Amino acid sequence: MKRILLLLALLSLACGTAYATADMPVNVSIWYPFSLNQDEDVSVNFNLSLLRGKVGRVQGLDLAGLASEVHDGLDGLQFSGIAGVIGDDLNGFQFSGIAGIIGDNGHGGQFSGFANVVGDDFHGIQNSGFANVVGSDLTGMQIGGFANVVGTDLTGMQFGGFANVVGTDLTGMQIGGFASVVGTRLKGVQISGFANVVGEGFEGIQIAGFANVTGGEMGGLQVGVANVAGENTGVQIGVYNRAEEQAGIPIGMILRSRYDEDIDVVVYGSNLAAINAGAKFETNDWYSMLSIGYNNLEQEIDESLLFAWHFGHHFPRDDFYVDLDLGVLHIDNESLFKTADNDREAAQCRLIIGHEFYSGMKIFAGGGLTWLYDRETEEGENLPLFMAGISFR
Repeated sequence: MKRILLLLALLSLACGTAYATADMPVNVSIWYPFSLNQDEDVSVNFNLSLLRGKVGRVQGLDLAGLASEVHDGLDGLQFSGIAGVIGDDLNGFQFSGIAGIIGDNGHGGQFSGFANVVGDDFHGIQNSGFANVVGSDLTGMQIGGFANVVGTDLTGMQFGGFANVVGTDLTGMQIGGFASVVGTRLKGVQISGFANVVGEGFEGIQIAGFANVTGGEMGGLQVGVANVAGENTGVQIGVYNRAEEQAGIPIGMILRSRYDEDIDVVVYGSNLAAINAGAKFETNDWYSMLSIGYNNLEQEIDESLLFAWHFGHHFPRDDFYVDLDLGVLHIDNESLFKTADNDREAAQCRLIIGHEFYSGMKIFAGGGLTWLYDRETEEGENLPLFMAGISFR
């Protein structure tokens, strides 16, 4: 008992030296109002609550077995077995077994097993097992096992096991297991397992397992299965890329914009496949061509399908045009839709010259180089490529 009293005396002396003079240097509570303080608005330097404590302000150290409530504010440290509540500002650190709550502003750190909540602005770090919430602006970092939420602006980083949300602007980074959302503008990086969403403008990088969406101008990089932007002035990489106004580079299989009216149907033959048919998607003079070919002429295999994707740039000149592209092919020989040793993979580089002889109808011819990889021999070879065909919409 003497050692405990000596420890309390030393703590009160340290707190009284480090912080401004309080109404009571030391306060001890069992369950308020069973405590030394009978005034809940009293200020103390050292507050010890065996179960639950309640004071006005702490300028030093606050320890609670279950919960502690500090009405006005805390300058220092707070440790609570279940919950710590600060009605006004925190200047320091709050550690809670389940939840930490700050009614107004905070400078420092919040760490809890379940959730942290700040009513207004926060400067520092929040780390919780489930969720972190800041009502207004955050300058710093949030790490949440499930979700992080900032009501207005974030300058810093969010790491959420499931989702991250910023109400207006983000300058920094979001990494979410499922989704990350910014209400207005993003300058930085979003990485999520499923989707990233920015309400208006975006400068930086979006990487998602499925979809990236930017409502306004996208001036950076989007990488996902599907990418959507109001205006693209950067680079989109995905299976489906769309922008209402496409002024950037969309690399993918399906390319669309507000000004695309139709899709070109393409039919052509080559020295690799007797007949090929597919679709050509074009926007901002970038295009993607998806096609299926039949009858492998190079190996003289009738029962063969060739699946191809080419991506390139369109150079128009009056009624003539030049297309330059790169492509990949899978050649499915004989036992169709089954992996076989005689199947082949290929890569192509093509130069195509075309002429629009009637509205929407074009003839074209070209050539290039095909690199073929033979699974059976595990060897590759280069072959010249010749092709000609027609397209219409």
